[in-house]
Amino acid sequence: MQYRKELIDLRNSYKKILDDNVKCLKKIKKIRNKYEHILHNVRPQSCFKGNDSWFEYGFEVENIRYKIESKELIKLFKDLNILYDKLTSEVMKYVYDNNLNNVYGFLSRINILGFNKLYESNLLYEIGKAIAGI
Repeated sequence: MQYRKELIDLRNSYKKILDDNVKCLKKIKKIRNKYEHILHNVRPQSCFKGNDSWFEYGFEVENIRYKIESKELIKLFKDLNILYDKLTSEVMKYVYDNNLNNVYGFLSRINILGFNKLYESNLLYEIGKAIAGI
């Protein structure tokens, strides 16, 4: 990274995301690895757990079920969105301070934290309930 000394705090934020979401990330890695190496033996499954729970998504490989709950993914996505917002803010400040406005202007047009508002509402839960029987 060309400007890593100027963006040192972002490395700490990234490490915190990894530390806070290690269980979820290990599940994603395990599912991805199993899916990639035994593609023809993988059976995708989804499961809805009731009226007041988020759905889970799972895979079965050789009679072993690997699952991840949507709330785990949402926490990870929210954390990544916060980091992305912080990153773009820091980069845009650096761009402005160093008269590089034509280089990274597109970053300032993305409002990634708007997705976090969606995650914090119950809309995704309602969508999950609506499609549970599909």
